[in-house]
Amino acid sequence: MLLHTIVHDLYRTSLRVVVGLAPLLIWYPAWGLADSLWRSVLLSMSPSAPAYRWAYWAWPSVALLGPALVMAAALVLRQTRVVRPLTAFAAVVGMAGAAILTLWPEVHHLIGLRPATPWRDILRLAHLNIGFAGALGLLATALGGQILFGGPLRRSNVKPIERARTDTFGHADWMPMKEATALFGVPSDPRSLGGVVVGEA
Repeated sequence: MLLHTIVHDLYRTSLRVVVGLAPLLIWYPAWGLADSLWRSVLLSMSPSAPAYRWAYWAWPSVALLGPALVMAAALVLRQTRVVRPLTAFAAVVGMAGAAILTLWPEVHHLIGLRPATPWRDILRLAHLNIGFAGALGLLATALGGQILFGGPLRRSNVKPIERARTDTFGHADWMPMKEATALFGVPSDPRSLGGVVVGEA
């Protein structure tokens, strides 16, 4: 009986860890899928078309939409308490990995040109679209980390109204008469309403 309990607990723990780390397994295929879809869009365009140049320039950035969508979905599910913090953290790590892998080949190539090549010439040889995509990916990673580890999304100077010690019965309040009048209107004869408001007497 004890062995059965131990095995059952290990199974549940392993399953929880696998589900929690799922974004680490998803972000790379999502990155590849976005890259392949945009490649197919480029192949369907004429290289001489004016839009082709911009579409090709945006290719690295568009490819990062895959990991970004995985991270966004994980953060939304975390905000709604559907998944654990580990899942959202794994998604942020995946976004960071995609951004770093986007930048690394270009950085490695440019660093390899030193010290024979001056920095001015290196900057001319750099692919700005890759640098822009990497910066965008790192910015998305920072934003995801802020959402995950920072405070609530509302402004810090905006506090929720709390009229009770617990959330059992909520924190509702009476509607002001001015607002009620604007919402429900004023009858020609107020006495025709009659009755007593429940909870008022």
